[in-house]
Amino acid sequence: MEADEEMEQLRSELLTSMARVEDEHFRIIISLMIRMMFTHENFMNSVYTKLNKIIEDEDRIRDIVLNGHVDTHSEHHNWIETKILLENDTKLQNKKFIRTVGAKVLIAIILLLLGYHVEILFTQLFGGK
Repeated sequence: MEADEEMEQLRSELLTSMARVEDEHFRIIISLMIRMMFTHENFMNSVYTKLNKIIEDEDRIRDIVLNGHVDTHSEHHNWIETKILLENDTKLQNKKFIRTVGAKVLIAIILLLLGYHVEILFTQLFGGK
């Protein structure tokens, strides 16, 4: 059953119940329920109509969401993607450079230490100073 049919059935049941009730207090309560139902239905229809108008105007939504940059939106995405790729590539190259320099410095230190110890060893073996 659709929402409109349910509302119509509820309205009909409330009116039928109101006609059967003899107690004035209950009639007032049912009357208030009917008024609330109409108010709620009118409010929801108003909201639905406004939302429908907004949804139907896709160009305006796009312009609002993209802050007037509808024509250049794709270009902006491409520029950002390129910039991110370049930054990532630069970071990777920097890491490689630092590793390479670090490795060369480490090799130089090891060679220096080996040279020092070899000198001490040769001096002891061949009776130097």
